[in-house]
Amino acid sequence: LQRRLAKRLARRLAASFIARLLHRYRWIAYIGLLIILYVALDMVYRGAMEIWPHVNNAVS
Repeated sequence: LQRRLAKRLARRLAASFIARLLHRYRWIAYIGLLIILYVALDMVYRGAMEIWPHVNNAVS
């Protein structure tokens, strides 16, 4: 029980610390957003390149 409470408290403290950092330094949030967008677009591109030959063969 104490271990669970300690973990919850640690998570809350970490979340609070990160929230304060993001509020104080907005550029950190924008950097994170850019990283997420880059990864998402890369996944879409690679997925399209992987599937494109199959789509081409099915259409022609």
